Amino acid sequence: MSNSDPMRFNLASKFNILITALIVLTAVSAAGLILQRMRGGYEQQLSDYGAELPGLVAGLSEFGIYAGNRDELAQIANHLDGQSDVVYLGIYNGVGNLLLEHSYNNNSHAPQTGTPLSGTGLTRRTLELPGGETALEIVKPVIAAAGGGDLIMGMTAAARPELVGYVRLILSHQRLRTQLRSAWLVTAGLTFTVVLIGIMLTVVMTRRITLPVRELMRATREIAEGRLDQHVSVRTRDEVHSLAESFNRMTEQLRRYRDQVEDYQRNLECKVEERTRELQEAKEASE
Repeated sequence: MSNSDPMRFNLASKFNILITALIVLTAVSAAGLILQRMRGGYEQQLSDYGAELPGLVAGLSEFGIYAGNRDELAQIANHLDGQSDVVYLGIYNGVGNLLLEHSYNNNSHAPQTGTPLSGTGLTRRTLELPGGETALEIVKPVIAAAGGGDLIMGMTAAARPELVGYVRLILSHQRLRTQLRSAWLVTAGLTFTVVLIGIMLTVVMTRRITLPVRELMRATREIAEGRLDQHVSVRTRDEVHSLAESFNRMTEQLRRYRDQVEDYQRNLECKVEERTRELQEAKEASE
């Protein structure tokens, strides 16, 4: 490849590739971190909601479980119809017998297996619904004071904890997935925009940086071919500007040396001609 051929992989291309790769890597890493934090926030919201709602339902259904009043439990279940995250509600007595179950949001079947109804602490686990959707199952024991029936009748009794029953709630992850999908689309759009703007700015800045270098290369080729009347003008105020000034000084000195050589050659020729003429005249005089 000759000196006048354009370079296939020049300095500008290297700058563009390097900076573009850094921009893409930074943008993708930031987007991934943002999505991870948003996912954690959404999961925490669902977890907090799952910890609060079973306790509320357990408190409301305490008397209905104690008295075995299915109508009252059904009223409590109907109050959850507006909760988009709730898929299933099951209410059990203290020995684990089902008193009421209710499905929400077009989920007609509960999972075949659930968390064992035992203990006095809240338990939770992730399970798969019959349609393949994942959900959060929460079992909340309903704890009441012993002698609760006597208290309801207005009689006093010593209060000590007694397991009355269980509330089993299943919360869908659908809203979590919808929020994550929307967040992903927004983040992807912003990332693409940032990358696109970064690439455009990179191309512009690279051209501004490499244009003086290209001008220096052109002038160097001209000088190599003997054309010393070259002057490189650089408007920047950086190292490239200093390089261009040094180049212009070098070119000026080369022109001055060339002029001196040409003057010396012309003077030498004149002196040779003059000396030759003197010798000729001396020869003719001697004859």
